[in-house]
Amino acid sequence: MKRIKGREFAFWGMYTALAPVIIVSLTYIFGTKLANVEHAFGEFFGGGDLFPLAALLLLSVAADIRIESERRELDYFSMVSEPIFAITAFAAALSYGALKMHALEMRNNADLNLVPFAKLSVNFTMYVLVHTSLVKAVLIFGRGQGNA
Repeated sequence: MKRIKGREFAFWGMYTALAPVIIVSLTYIFGTKLANVEHAFGEFFGGGDLFPLAALLLLSVAADIRIESERRELDYFSMVSEPIFAITAFAAALSYGALKMHALEMRNNADLNLVPFAKLSVNFTMYVLVHTSLVKAVLIFGRGQGNA
């Protein structure tokens, strides 16, 4: 069966990268409307719950890099990204634990302000989406090569 690269990338992007983010975003939107929480952004994302999603995405693309490297010679960008993704996924898991513990400790405090942690979590997830999408595109389409 012929490999249709555009469809492969579209399905990867939809199911692996965007679907989890869309589900979490919808949860946030519905939660804010139903719960009417004053600091909803910090409450929903301040505990670092996006970090495990980002770590899974990083590990998924790192595995794809390893598999693709067995099929053909990869470029420097892809080969360097694999260890970076693995190390970053490990750091994300550790960060998730630290953020979650800090968020739980702050819940008992009246000065609950988890917005900086929420911004960190969302920005990190956006970075992971962009970087993994670039690497996945290089794996699927190559860099001007006719790899199938």
